Amino acid sequence: MVKKAIKYKTYFICGLRDVQTRIRKGETGIVLIAGDITPIDIMCHLPGVCEDKNISYVFVPSRSDLGASLGVKRGCLTVLNFF
Repeated sequence: MVKKAIKYKTYFICGLRDVQTRIRKGETGIVLIAGDITPIDIMCHLPGVCEDKNISYVFVPSRSDLGASLGVKRGCLTVLNFF
């Protein structure tokens, strides 16, 4: 899904802080969360915030896979795909 939608780069917000602020401001979409984040305390609140705002979220296997699907060389912790 991400690889097909990457041609519209303006629809993606990458990074934990940016995703949190966009969710709190009321943006909707799908949140992709990397499953290999350590320490887990960094993002453990994010699924609860997504459920409170009725936003779907999905865990992906690793942050390097998430970054590679976005076309960046670094890994990415969270991505918000808004539409």
